[in-house]
Amino acid sequence: MPRTEVNGYEVHYELDDYTDPWASEVDTIVIQHGIGRNAQFWRHWIPALAGQYRVVRRDFPGHGQSPEPAIDVWTIDRMVEDLVAFLRVMGLKKIHYLGESTGGRLGAVFAQRFPELLKTLTLCATPLRPNTLVANPITPALSNDFEMSAAEWTAALVESRNISPGRTPQQRKWVEGQAALATRSALAGARQVSASFDLSSVAPNIRVPTLVLAPTGSPILPIEESVELLNLLPNGHIALVENDSHEAYVDQPEECIRAFLKFIQAH
Repeated sequence: MPRTEVNGYEVHYELDDYTDPWASEVDTIVIQHGIGRNAQFWRHWIPALAGQYRVVRRDFPGHGQSPEPAIDVWTIDRMVEDLVAFLRVMGLKKIHYLGESTGGRLGAVFAQRFPELLKTLTLCATPLRPNTLVANPITPALSNDFEMSAAEWTAALVESRNISPGRTPQQRKWVEGQAALATRSALAGARQVSASFDLSSVAPNIRVPTLVLAPTGSPILPIEESVELLNLLPNGHIALVENDSHEAYVDQPEECIRAFLKFIQAH
């Protein structure tokens, strides 16, 4: 269970690298999950990626195996600073960043401010506006200031398909157990960040090649909003994935992985 210290608190991460040990140059992919998820939600992508790339999956503070930090006020500035510090600690100078939902929103601001640290940016199921993720009426747990427990919050989102329930009862149980590892204050903090900014003023200033990986049937992210995000990006590309939950990367991994690899290999 590897951890490193970033700005005074511990962060858990997973590192997978099955590239040739004699290879002189290996690109790195950094995967950042969204609210309530963790690095394990992306484990099924590793066999397809880690033979060609070094893959780092990082848990947000208070999510997964990352301990809850003593953060009074969560801000996007702090989250960007923490991401940059993490990359420096890991010795990563230029990466392919893949962020899902809130992880994508973080990645967009990171790309605007630190383009020199990026080769490509991929925004997976990433809302353009804060109210899409935070105040959507079919997302009950995101509109009550997290008065419910993490387990109750997760169950509500799974029921509304904001978090994919998976393909079997066993997978749903695993999903709910993993998501319930997030602490209530970490969920509230991440929500606070998501509510604090709009990407409409950020996206036009992102110069790195950017892929919008968009589910067509997300209950909280209309496809029109993903297209609007694409049109704001100076160097934007889009891959539409047929899916009826917010998490196409879970339900349609093969199609998502093909689109992602095609994009980063072209850049």
